[in-house]
Amino acid sequence: MREYLPKQLSEDDVRRIVSEAISAAGATSPKDLGAVMKLAMPRLKGAADGKLVSRIAGEILGAAPH
Repeated sequence: MREYLPKQLSEDDVRRIVSEAISAAGATSPKDLGAVMKLAMPRLKGAADGKLVSRIAGEILGAAPH
């Protein structure tokens, strides 16, 4: 069944795209997660699980200086 699914990106690739979305959104804290997801998910649709994207975004935003 996996042969019919799109190729999944590596976690490093997802992390890079999420970081780009954070920069584009001007996100600085976890409260900005929605804006980040809105930018990241169209680029990652079918190539990464939304839970993974959300987890990575939360990790990065939680570590961002306030």
